[in-house]
Formats: sequence, structure tokens, C-alpha cells
Amino acid sequence: MVKKDNLVTDDKSFLFNDLMLAIKKDLMYMVYQPQYDLKINKIVGVEALLRYTSKEYGVVRPDVIADLFQEEGLMSALDLYVIRKVFEDYETLLNFSFVNRDNFTISINISGNSLNKSLFLEKVLNLCEEYNIENKYIVWEITERELYDKEDLLELSNNIDIVREKGFKVAIDDFGVGSSNLSLLNEINVDFLKIDRCFLKKSDKTKRILKGIVQISSSLGVLTVGEGAETKEHTILLKDIGCDYCQGYYFSRPKSLIELEEY
Repeated sequence: MVKKDNLVTDDKSFLFNDLMLAIKKDLMYMVYQPQYDLKINKIVGVEALLRYTSKEYGVVRPDVIADLFQEEGLMSALDLYVIRKVFEDYETLLNFSFVNRDNFTISINISGNSLNKSLFLEKVLNLCEEYNIENKYIVWEITERELYDKEDLLELSNNIDIVREKGFKVAIDDFGVGSSNLSLLNEINVDFLKIDRCFLKKSDKTKRILKGIVQISSSLGVLTVGEGAETKEHTILLKDIGCDYCQGYYFSRPKSLIELEEY
């Protein structure tokens, strides 16, 4: 049985077929959560998030979708679908009135396994050319848990270097969910470290750890993004310890293009 929040089914293959049909009919869509510069309190980027509502199951969580595609060995296909969807919105996003093109970024979650596939980057570059994308605006987010396999880490590190040489930026996402290890920043070169909301707990020990992560990242020239900021206290904490950016419900929930136009 698969059970995640409101999603319950005894047949994972049926759900997967439903998702594949949704991709074929282009029934999934993107929303975007703004990221704010804590020093100037302005939007400096957005994170693209996949959404899908099934007639059978209602809203299907993105992690459920990703898990099923990962199990089927088709994560790269899902990643490429998401990338194309975001690229379709690219021009609209860059033309919003709140966008400063000098420092704006569009973050897209991809699998480290996809990045390690030889043809994946070639397909991405073809999509960039097709949609006239300037690589400097795109951030590829790779979750921390995908960086545990030492055998794959060297190959992934090399591929991240290639991606950055092409002008893209790279972020480690959800830092702190797993066995957080700042030595990762010595093994791979990234532009952003996205710190998981678990570090926004109120204990003094957690705050000291959070401050240490921000200070080390800053010393290495890596920008920090605090995730899951839901209260004014969260944003004050992140600002006080020197975190560069943050995103969360306190500033904004993920929004459609139409909703973003109202900013």
C-alpha cells in the first residue's frame, strides 16, 4: 500500500500510469515560491515546484511523484518534463516588475542521478537553446540526501563543475534533513546551500549550529538560503545570524504566474 497524506492506493503501478498519462496530456503545472534577500527585503529569485491534481487521488504531493518515478528508473524523464515546463514560463518570470535581472534566479529541482547520465546535460542544453534561456538565471537544486553515495559523489562533483562552467548555478537543497556534513562543501563546488527548516527550532544549541553553518558557508563564498520561514521570528533569526536569503510562508506561499503578476 502507498500512503502519503491524502494519497492511498493498493496499486502503485496504477498511480504511476495515472502520472504518466498526466505527463502525456500535460496536466501537471508549475507554481513558484519567491526567495527574498534578507538585507533588502526584496525578491531575488523563485523556486519552481511541480503540482498535479488527480481525478482519482486529489492533490498528489511532489515527493510522491518523485519517489514513484525514481522507483521506475524514469527520474530523468520527469526532470526533463519539469525543466521544459519551467522554460515555458521563463520569459514571463523575467518580465515581472519585481525582477532585477542583475541577480534574479529560477531554481529547479533535479535528481543527482539525472545529472550523472551522459545524455541528460545535452538534452538540457538543447532545451536552453530551444527556449532561448540564459544559463546564468538557472539554479539546479540537488537534495543533500543524494550526496551520500561516495562512489557517485566524485562523478556528480565533476558533472556539477561542468554545469557551472556552462554558466548555470547549483544548490544543495534540504541541508540538515539527513546526516548533514559540511565537508560536502569541500568535495563539491556549489553556489547556494539551502538550509532545511529543522534548524529553525527554538533551542539555543540548534541556533548555534545554524549560525555555524552560515558562517562556514559564507567563508567559502557559498550563499545561504533559509527554508521554511513561517514567522517573523524565523526571519529575524535568519537575518541576525547572517543568512543571505530565505523563503517560506511568512513571505509567500508558492504562487501561479497569474498570482505572481499581482506583486
